[in-house]
Amino acid sequence: MSNHLPLEERLSIASSKLGLRQPLVLAATGKLPVIVDESRTLTACTNGEWLKFGRKWIEDNDLTDEQLFALALHERLHVMLMHMWRRDGRDMATWNTANDAIINAMIISMNYTLPEGGVVLSWVKPDMSSEDVYDKLRKQQQQKPQPGGQGDEGDEGGQGDEGDEPQRGGWGNSGDLEDAPSEAAMADMEASVRAAAQMARDCGDSSVLVNRILGTPPTATVSWTDELRAVMTSAAREDFTMRKINRRFISRNLYLPSLRSDAMGGLVIGFDTSGSIGPRECAQIAGEIQGIMDDTNPEWVEVVYCDSRISSTQRFARGDVIELKPTGGGGTAFKPVFDYVRDKDEQVAALIYLTDLCSDDLSRLEEPSFPVVWGITYGAVRGVPFGRAVKVNV
Repeated sequence: MSNHLPLEERLSIASSKLGLRQPLVLAATGKLPVIVDESRTLTACTNGEWLKFGRKWIEDNDLTDEQLFALALHERLHVMLMHMWRRDGRDMATWNTANDAIINAMIISMNYTLPEGGVVLSWVKPDMSSEDVYDKLRKQQQQKPQPGGQGDEGDEGGQGDEGDEPQRGGWGNSGDLEDAPSEAAMADMEASVRAAAQMARDCGDSSVLVNRILGTPPTATVSWTDELRAVMTSAAREDFTMRKINRRFISRNLYLPSLRSDAMGGLVIGFDTSGSIGPRECAQIAGEIQGIMDDTNPEWVEVVYCDSRISSTQRFARGDVIELKPTGGGGTAFKPVFDYVRDKDEQVAALIYLTDLCSDDLSRLEEPSFPVVWGITYGAVRGVPFGRAVKVNV
C-alpha cells in the first residue's frame, strides 16, 4: 500500500493526483518546493515560497493517502488565495483560523477527506471572504463569556469548540500559515494564479475556487434569447433571397429567389460612453454582452464605443470571454454607429444599442435594414423611433 512508501514519494503521488483532480491548483503552485520537515512539532505549513510537511506528525497520525492529498491541497490553497500576503496587520492566529475554515469548507464541498484536527466551523461556507470570517471570529472573541457561561454559535468537528485555548488554526491548533518572507514573489504568484484560473474559466470551470480568484462573472439581466429570437430566425443559415436570382428558372423568364446558405452573421453592440461608466457598470454591461453571445451564438460580436463620435471598437469571436475597454466620454450621438454598421461589408444580424437614450439626434435617425434592439441602461424605457426597447439593469 502507498502509505508504507516514504513520505517524499507519497507527497509526489499526491501532487500527481492534483494534476488529475485539481489541475488549476497544480498549474499555479506546481513549482513550489515540497519539503519534508524532520522536527517533532511541525504538522504542515506554508509561507508562499515553500510547502512543508512534518514527517513525525503524518506518520504518528497514520494519514491515509486521501488525507495526505487533502492536506497537500489545503496548503496549496493558502498560496493560491494569497493568504500570507493579505494579512495586512491582522492577528495571525485568527487570520489563520478564518482562512483554514474557508479552505476546509471548500475541500469538504469537493468530497475529499481531511485529516483530523483541522478547523471546521459550521457557519463558514466555501464562498465566504477571509475578511468577513476574520471579523466575525474577532467579534466572537470579544463577546466570549466568562468560564461557566453560555457559548456563542456552535461549531462542528475539528477545532470548533476549543474551550479557553486560543484558536491558531492549522492541525491540532498548531497553526499552518506563516507570513511571506518578502513581497518579491507576490506579483509572480498572483500572475500565475490568475492566468491558471482564467484558463480554467475559458475551459468552462465555474467552480467556487475560480470565482474566488477572478470574481464571479456578472450575469445578464435581460433574456437575450427571447429578445433576439426573431432576429436569429430571420438570419438563419438557410433562407431565400432576391439578392441572388435562381438561374435555373431564368430561361423560362421566371425570376425567383435563390436559397442562401451563408452564416447567420454577427451582432454589433453600440456602447454609449457619454455617461458615467464606472467599473461596476462596465462589468454588468460585459455580462449583458456575454449573455448575448452565450444565448444567441452569433458568428462574432463587435462592440462599438461611441459618444459624439466612434472612439474605438472591440471584436469578440465565439467562445471569447468579454473584457471591455471603453473609451470616450463626450456628448451623445447615435448616427455614427448606424452609419458604421450600414457600411460594413459583413453580414450583420442585428444592432443592439446599450444607452440611456439621451441624444439630440435620436429623432433624425432613419430605420436601417437590420433589426435594432435598444438596451436602456439608465432611466425608464421610453419610446424609440424604431426597433424594440428593453430595460437593462446596471
